[in-house]
This record gives sequence, C-alpha cells and structure tokens, in this order.
Amino acid sequence: MRTTTIAPLRLGVTLIACAIVSACGGGGGNGASNAVPTFASWNSAQPSTSLTVPGMSHNFTAGVNAIGDTVTSVNGTGTTDTSNSSITLGFDASRNVRSVQITTPAGSVSITNGVAGGSVGCGSSSGFPPGACTASDAGPNNVLAFVDPFAAGFQYQTFGVWLSDQGNTLSANVFSVGAKTPGASIPTQGTASYSGGATGFYSDSAGQPFLFSAQMSANANFGTRTVAFSTTGTTLFNANTSAQTFDSNLNLSGTLSYGTRSNNLTGTLTSQGGSMSGTAVGRFYGPNAQEIGGTFALRGSGVEAMNGAFGGKQ
Repeated sequence: MRTTTIAPLRLGVTLIACAIVSACGGGGGNGASNAVPTFASWNSAQPSTSLTVPGMSHNFTAGVNAIGDTVTSVNGTGTTDTSNSSITLGFDASRNVRSVQITTPAGSVSITNGVAGGSVGCGSSSGFPPGACTASDAGPNNVLAFVDPFAAGFQYQTFGVWLSDQGNTLSANVFSVGAKTPGASIPTQGTASYSGGATGFYSDSAGQPFLFSAQMSANANFGTRTVAFSTTGTTLFNANTSAQTFDSNLNLSGTLSYGTRSNNLTGTLTSQGGSMSGTAVGRFYGPNAQEIGGTFALRGSGVEAMNGAFGGKQ
C-alpha cells in the first residue's frame, strides 16, 4: 500500500495561495443555498447563497512510485478546457466561504465544511494563512486551494489548483474562473499593465514533485492585440517536505495574442533556463478587460513538466 502524497501537499497548497497575495482574508459559519445564476463580479456574492463562476482548466495525470514521493510519468502536456469548467462557492450568513464544488472534464468534487470530514475556509477561519481559500475532503483524497478574491482585491476572477489522489495516479488540475469580457468590449487601442500571481505543479527531470508560486505581470497592447506575459520570483515547495526554494530558471516569458473582437488569448511560453516550453491560454475578465487570467502547460525532457494558472488586475 503506497503512502499518499496528498497529506503533505495540504500544507504546501495553502502556502502557495498565501504567497500569491499580500492582503488578509477571513471567515466562519455554516451552510449555503439558493444559487445565483450568473456571475458578474464578486459583489454578486450574497449571504446564505451559492455562486457559480465559469472558466477554464488544465488537467494532467502523473504516475508515482510505490511510496508516492517520485513522479514516474506525466501524461503528455495534459488537456485544456475553456468551456466546461466552473467553481461553485457556498456562503454562510456572514458571506464567508463554507462549501466548494469544482467541475471540470476531468471530474467533479463537492466539499462542505464539517460534512463527511470536509474542511473549507479562507484565511484564519480554518487555521490557514490569510490570502488562501482551501478545501479538503476526508483522507484527504482531494485538496483544493485558490486565491481569496476578497483578500486579493479581485473583482471578477480567481485561480488555483486541485489535486486528486487516484491510487497510483495523481490527477492535477489548475484553473482560472471569472466573468469573461465580451470580445466587443475589449479596448481596441491603448495599453494596460496587469500584476498578480501564478501557481501550479512542477516535476523536475528527476521526478521530484513540487508546488510553485510566482509573481505574474502581463502588459497588453490593445492596438496590436498582444499581451507580453512573464513570471518572476518563482518559489518551489517540495510536495513531500514542504521545503521552500527559489529557482529563477523556472521564470516564464512569452507573448499571447488574440483576434479581432475575440477574447481567446493563446501563445507560447518558455522557461528562463531554456529547459521547457509550452502553451498558455487566457482571457480578459470584467466588463472592460479590467483583469486577466488563464492557464499554461510546459514540458521539458523526460518527466519535467510545469502546469499552472495565473491571474492579475490593473
């Protein structure tokens, strides 16, 4: 019987979400109901309701060795979805997050705080660092973490990670959800600078598994319909020990582009060290492209792989 990698990841995931943002969040309470049908902004979140936020996700699977501490295979670059992924958040009477359901083509899981061993909360409400919303089920067999949008100052989006233990295979998911800007509402001239963070999973060439966080910047030129994307300050969290290291070779850069009256950003990213390259997809969020977010997947030689999500605001 192998030793699961999920338990030590629980600490690492919360550290990552906390590292992306600098503000603090809060929470506490019970239950939620009465779903709000359309997500426009986080101002739509009302006490004792649920809010479904659509978006995109990227999933890949990885094989692990018998004790779960080394990645033995990565299933290609994985699969990106831009139309069938969402997160539903349930709020208590004080508008604190107390339940989470994530749905992607790779599967679905629903976790409610205090039900069937579930733990859900943001910041100090669940004993986790401020800036992180986290959820885990009994075992835990699933761990989920995303940026607390209220703490980060996001109005229209959030992003994060979901890891599911499937025996000798791990299903790793990164996601970006929010209110997609209509293509016709994206500015056609001028520029905008976005800043935020990125997070996800990294396996080095020796198969050692990590979680990572980084600062993200995106500079949009609306006239040329291009976005210069980069990450800096990449921090690794060892999935087994939670040891923290920095690796500038894993900083990313590249250019995304999109068509006229379209809100589908795509482009190629490369790592600063030159060992990996891959594809990023993204979109603008908000009525007039006030925020940006997306996912990316890079591969190197052997089992080296980096899969992440990002988000930022002007």
